[in-house]
Amino acid sequence: MTQSKHDTEQTTQDAERTRLILETALQLLRSSQPKQALDLLQQALTETPGHISALLLKGKIHRETGETAHAIRDFQHILTLAPDHHEANLELAKLYHSANDNRVALHHIEAAEKAQPEHQQTLEHKSMILGGLHRYNEAAAILENIIENGTPHHFNWNNLANIYKGLGLFEEAERHYLTAIELSGDNDIAYNNYLSFCHYIPHYPKEKILKLYKDWEARYAKNTAQIGHSVTALNADKTLRIGMISDGFRTHPVGQMITSALEEIPPHEIEIYAYSTNLSEDAVTQRIKNLSTKWMTVVHLDEQELARQLVEDKIDILFDLCGHNSGSYMRTMAMKPAPILVKWVGGLINTTGLSTMDYLLSDKIETPEGEDEFYTEKLIRMPDDYICYNSPIYTPDIQAPPARYNGYITLGCFNNPTKLNPVLLKQWARIMHSLPDSRLFLKGFQFSSETLTNNTKALLLEQGIGEERVIIEGPSYHEDLLKAYNKIDIALDPWPYSGGLTTCEAMYMGVPVVTLPGPTFAGRHSATHLTNAGMPQLVAEDWDQYHDIVLALASDLDNLANIRTHLRSALLESPVCDAQRFARNFSNAMRAIWQRHCEGKEPAALSLDKEGNACFSDEAEPVQLQLPPEPIEIEDDDFHFRFSGKIVTLDNGAGLCSSPAFAGLHKLGALSTICLDPAGRLTNAQQLQHTGDFHYVPMTVLGDGALKTLFITADINQTGTLHPHPSRAEQVLTTVPAQSIKLDEISTPEPLDWLVFDDNNSLMEAMEHGQSTLQNALFVQVKLSFNNQSLLLLGQAEQCLANLGYEFYGFTNQTSISCAELPLNTTKTIASKIRNIDAIFLKNSEELGKLDENRKMKLAFLSHSVFNFCDLCYLTLDSISKDLADNYLVDNKIKEKKQQNAIDLPTAPAMTPKERELFQKYISRCKRYFEFGSGGSSVVAKEHGLTVYGVESDKNWVDKLKEHLGDDFKVEHVDIGPTGEWGYPTSKDEEKFPHYSRSIFNHKDHFDLILVDGRFRVACTISSIMHTLKASPSPYATKIFIHDFWNRSQYHKTLEFLDEIERVESAGVFKIKKNIKEECLHLVWKEYSTNPQ
Repeated sequence: MTQSKHDTEQTTQDAERTRLILETALQLLRSSQPKQALDLLQQALTETPGHISALLLKGKIHRETGETAHAIRDFQHILTLAPDHHEANLELAKLYHSANDNRVALHHIEAAEKAQPEHQQTLEHKSMILGGLHRYNEAAAILENIIENGTPHHFNWNNLANIYKGLGLFEEAERHYLTAIELSGDNDIAYNNYLSFCHYIPHYPKEKILKLYKDWEARYAKNTAQIGHSVTALNADKTLRIGMISDGFRTHPVGQMITSALEEIPPHEIEIYAYSTNLSEDAVTQRIKNLSTKWMTVVHLDEQELARQLVEDKIDILFDLCGHNSGSYMRTMAMKPAPILVKWVGGLINTTGLSTMDYLLSDKIETPEGEDEFYTEKLIRMPDDYICYNSPIYTPDIQAPPARYNGYITLGCFNNPTKLNPVLLKQWARIMHSLPDSRLFLKGFQFSSETLTNNTKALLLEQGIGEERVIIEGPSYHEDLLKAYNKIDIALDPWPYSGGLTTCEAMYMGVPVVTLPGPTFAGRHSATHLTNAGMPQLVAEDWDQYHDIVLALASDLDNLANIRTHLRSALLESPVCDAQRFARNFSNAMRAIWQRHCEGKEPAALSLDKEGNACFSDEAEPVQLQLPPEPIEIEDDDFHFRFSGKIVTLDNGAGLCSSPAFAGLHKLGALSTICLDPAGRLTNAQQLQHTGDFHYVPMTVLGDGALKTLFITADINQTGTLHPHPSRAEQVLTTVPAQSIKLDEISTPEPLDWLVFDDNNSLMEAMEHGQSTLQNALFVQVKLSFNNQSLLLLGQAEQCLANLGYEFYGFTNQTSISCAELPLNTTKTIASKIRNIDAIFLKNSEELGKLDENRKMKLAFLSHSVFNFCDLCYLTLDSISKDLADNYLVDNKIKEKKQQNAIDLPTAPAMTPKERELFQKYISRCKRYFEFGSGGSSVVAKEHGLTVYGVESDKNWVDKLKEHLGDDFKVEHVDIGPTGEWGYPTSKDEEKFPHYSRSIFNHKDHFDLILVDGRFRVACTISSIMHTLKASPSPYATKIFIHDFWNRSQYHKTLEFLDEIERVESAGVFKIKKNIKEECLHLVWKEYSTNPQ
């Protein structure tokens, strides 16, 4: 056989093996075994690294399992092998569109369209991406062509209806929605959109809307069975686990209306589990991640899978923050995956219509008395606003009313233009006729459409308002939108769908808003915000009053100027922005509905008064809230022990409480102590009761519940219910009765943590009647008088406790006596004979492993502070966190602590070997170098004889590098507030953040290599591009090296402005694209300048 023939056969065999692997992987995926499928594909790619079909399937699996970054990396890998690959470009376009990166998505969808111009799915996705970029006419044209000439699906009709709605073409929108619903079978997307659409239509009966909502459940959830949610512990005072599902955990009305309040909720009362139905992330997302006990992106989960996840996470109260809008998981809500379901902001425009939704969070203005019948949920009426507005980090200056210098009144509305309609515009035209020369300033995303702009002007012209009196603007960056309020005197709220966030922003800019509440929840947002901000006089009862309020404001420019001066501070100081107040009321409301659930009662309407008292509609008195105890924090030197609830301690015989060490422990406030003192040993019981959580029970001892004989001896420390040892029998003075109590009959608010037995009372009898209580204790401490009888007792106790999961740990508190009579003038005590010793028992390792973190922290505290078992303390802390355990060693001087400046300097960048090779390749060609983020890269640059320019957020790190690298290290420290590991900001001082990425503009000359490897990477990349275009005579020769690029999709926003030169693993080298619009660069920089990722 010739070599060439052999090679051909070998190639054929390899191809056949790879084909079989792909088929098997696909079968595994279909049988819900994605991990096994990925393992097989990795095997194929090891043999054939550039196998495109294997990479494509691998990317799709990563996408379906929610590993978006890995999916993007797989599809990008295909493009390095085949840049025009249709399916890889299509998949990337979908992922970037889901992450709201529509500019990057457009780049890939156009590449996919170029490869297959007639591919309908590609065109459908292009339409959605164009819509996301506010290019509505182009998006509509694509869908109209598909419906007329292609093979249309229900979602084509739905998407076109959405565009028509946005353009104000309501008749066309309704017709297309109804067609989509008819064609969609059990897919509810078109129906959900139609529900929202109905709220924009003037005079649409709210009774009819209610029926539509109720019909959703009958139509789309009729075959949806309720899932058996986990039975969470029904403790009224437990830390509540609240789950929240939202599409808006970002700079979005949801994020801006909940984040500041959630940050103020005491974590010992409520834990937040956040489930995001959107891939887009920004600075608000990071804040929500920081406050959450758990964060999870769930876009890859279907309704059933999400329900199972919620059950697995043991959610107590589940919040829906989507409604029937974007990111909706209504079928999951219909499965009832948690004991209590609550609707709150995010698609909150009406009832959900679900029978499984228990409550809806509102206030008395959004849902006035008498509105309950229009909701399937029971209403929770907060005492103030139903949201908490989080003002932006930037604070544009408020200028004088423009009427002062214009000579006429400018009315304005920056709401979603979809909220405009002929009925509303007729009323606004009437106001304008009453204010000769007045102007109307409209601004919104959809006004980038010439069709909508012309239609709006035509409607106003029909009412006698000429085009010269109408100012219309399209989208702009948010800070610029806020500045635009300086061009209007009075804001007009739309009807029947009012403003919400827009109203808060107008007030923030000092502009009064006049509103007429609409018939549904969607129409009353402005009314509640204005009333709770102290401006109820701006809420009209009818159109005549609406007209009169505007005219009254317009007629008094001094009053307008006064409002403009004070409205921002009035808003920020009002309940609308009082995050602490909202958090307290929110927590009270959640505790009230949880306690009602624990009592087995059905949900009922709940109202909170201004003091935060919660009262149900079927109860006369407010709920007596049972809040969990505040966490205790004990500082020992520099180390902090932090746990919730006190350490429940039972001292049988008062041996512990009468010891000198107890007073110090008691003062810490960490113990809740029950002291049974049959002999009256304790002399300061009253003082202890007044200074802490101390419960004193005299003349009582643990036992079987019967009366006992108490042997009173001359030495009170020997008095007890056990007959004294024969050697001390003559010391018994008298006997008296004493009551015994069974250990299992003692009620404590939390499980017993520390149980102490003395040696004067029956140990085994106490244990025999305390089996249930002993199941949960952390430590059992037994005092022994050292003799043969006590040794026998120790063996019995050890056996009894072993059956309950304990093991003997060691001895402590040894006291000794001398076995010899020493001369009176002896100055040194000689005592070697053991008199008493305490035996310590604790749960075995298997049982300790079952403890939650809070009880482990209690165990660690007792180990350290009471018994001085430092090794046990360290081991326990290590099971919680390695860093926590190491800090304990350092703070207790068991382990050397690094000096403040003793930083280990790197010798190479924190990159893989291949990435370092790529960096070396480009640094060796470089003449002028700048870096965002310093370290090993600085060392390498110095080795190549370069002066190192750059920026770093950690001053200590900069100083040490400068000390090591000398005068050629010219990296600047930029103060972005306190920083943690890798220079990540730990404060919310976001006003400082933009200085980091702008620092490159401190340099007049250009750089030919720029490393982006620090904080704010998107903003730093954009600043690098802008600086290079401005400073360099040959800007397209500059190379930008970005580390951790390909594995972090949030950085891919920059691909709109960059061309790839070379990539290795996560690193990429780029050059600047030609013909970039500076305004686009500026918009992206503003969007990301405060995002430290």
